[in-house]
Amino acid sequence: MLSAPHQHILAHSEKEKFLIELFDDLWKRYRNRMEYVRRYEAIVQSHGAKFINDHIAFRSIAWQSPACGRFVLSRIFEALGYIAAAPYEFPDQHLSSIHFQHPNPQFPKLFITQLKSWELSLGSQKILEKSIKNHRPLPSEELLSQLGNLIKISEKERNELLKSVAKIFNELPWEIPQKEDLLKINEESQFAAWVLVN
Repeated sequence: MLSAPHQHILAHSEKEKFLIELFDDLWKRYRNRMEYVRRYEAIVQSHGAKFINDHIAFRSIAWQSPACGRFVLSRIFEALGYIAAAPYEFPDQHLSSIHFQHPNPQFPKLFITQLKSWELSLGSQKILEKSIKNHRPLPSEELLSQLGNLIKISEKERNELLKSVAKIFNELPWEIPQKEDLLKINEESQFAAWVLVN
């Protein structure tokens, strides 16, 4: 098995070290869940090549109450040094996306895409409302402050912070929807169905 794909990055700060650990933690979970990733890594390794992750994509659903969407995820990465670089619109799919770039060019680009839920039919909106009504609380201002001031926290606090941030991405922020709801919303938006369970 290949080493984590972000270990080649030369970190210049505590924030960059934290990002490398976070990205490798997320990659490890992704690798464990997706068999084709392990097959791809095996191919790369068999050719003696080096795998470098050039971009990471996150998907979300824009919703007002409870608040969720692109801005929730972007605040985490902005606290760690990423800067919004370019917006993208996909009107036929009801999606908008922002590309984030890190000042250190060795870091992968980030794409955070959200479903524009207000553009879906009322039936689909009701399914979304039912599914995400118990959305976990947003990342706190304290968590964001700690991300912005990593040099001021202890090693123990840093390790706990890494676990907390990884959990934001590794666990669904709502309960798994019912199968019939997924099948129904999938008819209008495969993106919505995918995000609701992944």
